[in-house]
Amino acid sequence: MPLPPAPPADGKLLEASLLAMQRRLGVRFTAGNEVRILRDGEEAFPAMLSAIQEAKQRILFEAYIFRHDRTGVRFFEALLEKARAGVPVYILHDAVGSAEAWELFDLLQAAGAQCAEANPIRFLKRFRRWHNRDHRKILVVDGDAGFLGGINVGDEYVEPGPNRPFRDTHLEIRGPAARHLETAFFDVWNTEAGGKLKGTAHSSPAPGEARVLILAETFRRYTRHLRHLHLTAFKSATRRIWITNAYFVPDHQIRKAILAAAKRGVDVRIILPGPIDVPVVRWAAHSLYGVMLKAGVRIYEYQPRMLHAKSVVIDDECALVGSTNLDHRSFYHNLEVQSLVLDEKLTADLAAHFERDLSESLPITKETIQGWPKLLRLFYQFFYLFKRWL
Repeated sequence: MPLPPAPPADGKLLEASLLAMQRRLGVRFTAGNEVRILRDGEEAFPAMLSAIQEAKQRILFEAYIFRHDRTGVRFFEALLEKARAGVPVYILHDAVGSAEAWELFDLLQAAGAQCAEANPIRFLKRFRRWHNRDHRKILVVDGDAGFLGGINVGDEYVEPGPNRPFRDTHLEIRGPAARHLETAFFDVWNTEAGGKLKGTAHSSPAPGEARVLILAETFRRYTRHLRHLHLTAFKSATRRIWITNAYFVPDHQIRKAILAAAKRGVDVRIILPGPIDVPVVRWAAHSLYGVMLKAGVRIYEYQPRMLHAKSVVIDDECALVGSTNLDHRSFYHNLEVQSLVLDEKLTADLAAHFERDLSESLPITKETIQGWPKLLRLFYQFFYLFKRWL
C-alpha cells in the first residue's frame, strides 16, 4: 500500500506539535547537527573506536552491557590507551548489565580512568530501586562527537551464532546536540559517582543541517518525558508511523495512540523480533496483534536474527532513535536516552533501513492469528498480564 498523500505544505502539524512539546517539557532542539545512521555493530563499533582513538579532551562512556569478551576487550584497550595518555576517561556502567566486566573496570581505574556503577545492588535498598536499571548507551568524545542508540558493548553485535549478530541501530551525531548528550551523562554521573562534571570547551563548527532533540531521564528526576515524546509524535503523524522495536509491550495510552493513527489513515507498520532473547515479551506482544490488525496496523516479524533496534520513522521529516523500548520497563523503570531528529535526509535514510528489514520479515495477518489454537491465545493473554514487569 502506498503512503497516504502528503498534507498541505502549510499544515505542519507534526513539527508544530513537537515545538510545543519542547516548551512544555523545558527542553530544546539544537540546530546545525550532522547525523548519520550506524547499522549494527559492524558499522557502530569502528566509528566509536575511531572517535575514542582521536580523543584529546575527554571521553564519556555509558553502557547498560559492557561484556568481558573480544569486543569488550577491544574497547577496553582503546580506553586504556587514552587513560594512560592522560585523556580523562569516565565510564558509567549498569551494576547488573555490566557485572561480568568488573575486572576490566578495575584495570581502567588503575590506569587513571574513573569508573562508576549506576544503581549498585544493595540489600537495604527498596526492591523498586533494584528494578530500575541504567539502560542507556551514550558515548561522547571531546563534546563534539556523540553516539547513542540500542547497541551495547558485546560480541553479540558482530559475531555469528544462533540468531546473531543482533540487528540494531545507532546514531552518530556531530554538532551541538553532542553537548546535550554530555548533559545527560553528567546528570547520572554526578548523582551516582558524586562528581561535579561540567561541559568541555567546543571548537568544532556546526557541520550539518539537522535539528536534534535529546531527551533523557535520571533516577533523581523522573518525569516520563520519553513517553510524552512518543505520544506526541504518534498523535501528530499524518502520513506514516514506521516502528522497529525489540520489546513491544506498550501501555494503554501508547497503544491507543498507535491504533488511533491507523484508524485515521496513517500508514502504521511495526517490525518486531521473530527470534528473540526474551520469549515471554514476544508472547505478551502476540496478545495485541488481533486488535492492531483490526485497526489497520501492519505487523511484521524480522526473521534472520535477533532484532534489537529501537527506531521510529514519522512522516517525511522526523526520526526517533534511542535506547527506548515501547514497554513498561523503558517508560516507568529504566534510565533511557532518546534522540528525535528533524531532517528529511536522515528520515529517508532510516526509512530505507526499515524497508530493508521489511524485506526480511514475515507479515502477520488475520489468518495467521486465526490459525493459533485457542489455548495458545489464552497463553499469550496470560503473559500480557505481567506487562508491568516485562
